[in-house]
Amino acid sequence: MIRNFKKPKSQRKAQRNELHMHRVSAEVKIDDTGEIINCRVFLTDLSPSGVGLFINEQIEKGTELSMVIEQPKHLYVKGEVVWCTPYTLDTKIISNDVFKFRIGVKFLFDFPEEQEALKKYCEELAEENNKKPEPKLKLQK
Repeated sequence: MIRNFKKPKSQRKAQRNELHMHRVSAEVKIDDTGEIINCRVFLTDLSPSGVGLFINEQIEKGTELSMVIEQPKHLYVKGEVVWCTPYTLDTKIISNDVFKFRIGVKFLFDFPEEQEALKKYCEELAEENNKKPEPKLKLQK
């Protein structure tokens, strides 16, 4: 039985990025066991304080882990699971896989510089997302 339910949007502490629904693969490593689990991340769920992940294993609240995202650029961050809830939609919109759980991870930092680096990472993602495409030049005949 899962007892860790996510908070309603009105109770979120951090503002989410204003990004298009860009999804990427990620890996989490459970600190206690060393188990590596593949998951998916919507970059819109990434903030300087935490992230929401789609994953196929139930992870208990309070579990510490490390997460790696390789695209659009490398990110390594440590965190703690703050909620885990079943994800019951039978949709493959986020990947070819159907994920069974959704978890919320609060990031943990050993040094203030790590937190600042993640904040900069999020700002750069938002800047890249907000860049308008260059107008296409028409070739004259």
